[in-house]
Amino acid sequence: MELFAGLLGVFAFFFLVLLAILWIVLPFAVFGVSKRLDKVLKEIQTTNAWLGAIDKAVTDRSKTPPS
Repeated sequence: MELFAGLLGVFAFFFLVLLAILWIVLPFAVFGVSKRLDKVLKEIQTTNAWLGAIDKAVTDRSKTPPS
């Protein structure tokens, strides 16, 4: 039974070490993702502006009577 308790202790130790490493790395991952999200937001705003211009052009074109 002591062998199992020792093995379980080793697994618990490695799990806690892995958890500590992930906890230290987490802020860097969050800030890295937030910068990418800011870039994606800017691209979405640009795309929405283009789509708005296309929609306005199509709407204006459909209002003019054919010649």
